[in-house]
Amino acid sequence: MAGSRFQKLARKIAHEYIDAGYSKTAAREIGRKTAAKVGFRKYGKRRMERMAHRHKGRRRK
Repeated sequence: MAGSRFQKLARKIAHEYIDAGYSKTAAREIGRKTAAKVGFRKYGKRRMERMAHRHKGRRRK
């Protein structure tokens, strides 16, 4: 499995920033923040918080 929709979007955005010349760490941070912003607009604050809370237990270590 490739990952969640959030992770896919964050990776896609980060890849675009890496291609534009940003460092990998900066691009990943921008990707995560932008994906979160898109998610909050699409689903709203409460639903994004619920999805994040459910997903916390599924993280790889």
